[in-house]
Amino acid sequence: LKKMSNVFIQSVAWDKHGGSETSTHTILVGGRSGDIYEAQLDPRKKDKYWKKVYQLDDDVPVCGLEYELFPDSGNSSSSNSGGINLTNGDDKMDSSSSSSSTRGGKYFVMAFTAQPTRYYQFVGGPTFELLFSKFGSGPNKMPARFNEFGTELPYSELHLFSKNYAMRAESFAMLTEVGILHGQLMFGSQNAGDSVVKDTKLLDYAMKTRKGSNSGGGDAAHAASNNNSGGTSSNNNNSSNGNTDNNGGGGGFTTNKRGALLSMTVTEFHFLLLYQYRLCACTRITHEIVYEQELLPSFHGHVKGIVRDPRGHIWLFSKNKIYQIQLERED
Repeated sequence: LKKMSNVFIQSVAWDKHGGSETSTHTILVGGRSGDIYEAQLDPRKKDKYWKKVYQLDDDVPVCGLEYELFPDSGNSSSSNSGGINLTNGDDKMDSSSSSSSTRGGKYFVMAFTAQPTRYYQFVGGPTFELLFSKFGSGPNKMPARFNEFGTELPYSELHLFSKNYAMRAESFAMLTEVGILHGQLMFGSQNAGDSVVKDTKLLDYAMKTRKGSNSGGGDAAHAASNNNSGGTSSNNNNSSNGNTDNNGGGGGFTTNKRGALLSMTVTEFHFLLLYQYRLCACTRITHEIVYEQELLPSFHGHVKGIVRDPRGHIWLFSKNKIYQIQLERED
């Protein structure tokens, strides 16, 4: 992938409608220096299309990047965008293969950065190039809309959630140093500079453990190893006891019992939080820990992250192993 050779990729916003096993269709790529690119990859032409479409004012890593298409408004924009080619030297992206050209309408792009922790909102279209062209510091441009948390965490995550992958996202969640920032997404008549985010809340890491909750295995969830090495249930009594101090209790970004918070993902009713030594399920409604599973480095390996795939399956991965998280009676 020659066109991408000098870019340190931090995040990718996938095309969940046009992408396939053989082609990405239109994707956005976030770099570690505030750079955002539009691209298309396929097995024949490799990096079929690659173009830088935006540069944030600050030289910061774009750790999270997602986009959604606004509800169709009669494809009024598509009539003006059909037949266009976006060119950059020998780079070409046909309107027939560009999701932003063929669908028309307008896009919502959300970008999440670290050091400092910020989330940006971009609205526009009918192409990503035209969307980002409205933002910046030059004439007839507007500053990018962002909210800042001021924390210096060197990594972060952004997740959009919908019950079905093909549906438009209805909510979001972000991993920050001070807590899980989450809220709703409301798509309407917004234009460039407007916000799609509403009803934001901060889930403090000093979460209480619900009395009688599962710990170490049981009904709420369990992990099955990809190499059939058995379940991960543990009957030891070292689970969180609901304290909120950082010396072995239930709260804080880092605790002695859980270790540092590494990653997270979102389900319909829960946030799944992956610590160095624990997997915790926290309800999205009451913000209580309702399940906690110990993760042993000697058995599970040194865990790295947790992800939700397009079919809604949840995977936990360590350095050498992959586990599927199975949810049972989640509601």
